[in-house]
Amino acid sequence: MASDYLKNWRKVNSMVKKLAEDDSEEEFVDDMSYVDDDEFDAVDDGRDRERYSVEGPDTEDEVMEEAPVIADDVDDNRLDLCSDLADWAVTNNQSHKSLNDLLQVLRNHGHNDLPKDSRTLLCTPKVVERQARCNGEYIYYGLETGIRRTLLQCPASPDHIAVTINVDGVPLFRSSAAQFWPMLAKVEGFEPFIVCLFSGMAKPEPLEDYVQDLVEEIKRLRENGIQHNGNVIQFQIKAFICDAPARAFLKNIIYHTGYYSCERCEEEGEWLGKIVFNSKDTSPSRTDEKFSQVAYRAKHQNGETPLIRAGIPCVGSFVLDYMHLVCLGVVRRILHYLCRIPNPRRLSPRQRAELSSELVKLRNSMPSEMARKPRSLQELDRWKATEFRQFLLYTGPVILHIYDHFLCLTIGMSILLSADRERRNHFLPYAADLLNHFVINSAEVYGNKFTVYNVHNIKHLHEDVAHFDCSFNEISAFPFENHLKTIKKLVKTSHNPLVQVAKRMAEKERAQKNTKQKQTRLQVVSGKAEGQLLFAPRWQRSFCN
Repeated sequence: MASDYLKNWRKVNSMVKKLAEDDSEEEFVDDMSYVDDDEFDAVDDGRDRERYSVEGPDTEDEVMEEAPVIADDVDDNRLDLCSDLADWAVTNNQSHKSLNDLLQVLRNHGHNDLPKDSRTLLCTPKVVERQARCNGEYIYYGLETGIRRTLLQCPASPDHIAVTINVDGVPLFRSSAAQFWPMLAKVEGFEPFIVCLFSGMAKPEPLEDYVQDLVEEIKRLRENGIQHNGNVIQFQIKAFICDAPARAFLKNIIYHTGYYSCERCEEEGEWLGKIVFNSKDTSPSRTDEKFSQVAYRAKHQNGETPLIRAGIPCVGSFVLDYMHLVCLGVVRRILHYLCRIPNPRRLSPRQRAELSSELVKLRNSMPSEMARKPRSLQELDRWKATEFRQFLLYTGPVILHIYDHFLCLTIGMSILLSADRERRNHFLPYAADLLNHFVINSAEVYGNKFTVYNVHNIKHLHEDVAHFDCSFNEISAFPFENHLKTIKKLVKTSHNPLVQVAKRMAEKERAQKNTKQKQTRLQVVSGKAEGQLLFAPRWQRSFCN
């Protein structure tokens, strides 16, 4: 029924528009002048289209009355209200349904000049251009586009700019295999932005098609730089910050469950129900030169990765991210061994209850800077990465003070996370010794099956801090993980999730632009001399230019 109604409505509406063009020279934009299948992507509960349908006007006069006219005599108060409503909607991630209801309430109380449909208010694009690629849908926004937006926030143009890149998979629904594989980039000191977005039922395959646009743009930006304010800004890729499966995917190497899975040395693992690394001997280190020559093909590399052609060193540029490797990897593994898995260090039920009690007691003593309060070990399966980090650096040393082995990990990571460059570099060799001692003695403390891929790579963490000459906080995945959550929240239903995110991003960009224009107009008004007339340009006064 809804489809028949919409077809009739489009037909009548096109006739009205033709009559209006013949009889009047005024410009108007009808609230329901387009209806696209993708426009029903923002319904909250996935019901039929009738819920999202908005009753259209019946007469030409009603069309002209409801149209959001963009002219030189537009009331600034109305534009400010539209801008504020749009900014509120995108900031609070409101659905189109709820915004339509709010607009109807406002119109019923005298704001008849407001648009009836949320898509008109938010300037939602009619069509989203995407490609069928890698067994899914793909949109490429570009590195340079995001960097230019970031540069607009800089007080002065820098001489060079270094970008970190993150690639990760994001499952969308519990009952479906649908997932996103976004590629994010970040300039130090600013929020991440999306470089490309892939949606499919599995990870993007082949890798060549997924990174093709990125590789070409990296090569172009390295050669030509970025033109900004008459200056040429030198561009470089600082690091790739990903978890182990994503690193293996991008580098085209065996995954972390393989015998030669270590990305920094050539140590061979052994099979004890799973691959573990218990050797105490020092193995040769992997080098960027050999990796680019595919010299590790027999035991480590599956083949050449397209990143090599872009001149990216695939050993030194890929960070061993401590959020996944230490917080979600080693610290969680320690707690599981202490509480659940049979081993020489497993705690009794009474000891686990005492530890949980000590953690809960610390809730009232945590500073406001801590995002989460300590929780009981009974909720260990629901702990987040920030909670494992908190246990590693703050609460764990207090309640596990008898475990010297755990303190080696705590102190070593505290040094690598120190923001004081001089102090960090001074104690870096000591941190390397502590972390190496932790790895070597892990098998004796927890058993031979404890030293898996994550535990083994603990002894390589100091190499990244020395290579990038910065704290691990500056090369971690925490900012990217937070941004991935915001992307996932933009998906309301299972219908065209990629289109939903693309349109919500376009709406957000439009709302931010309108807010800046409003602020600029207010600044211009406040800077004028008293009694002087102000003629604001049209682009500042329209909320949907």
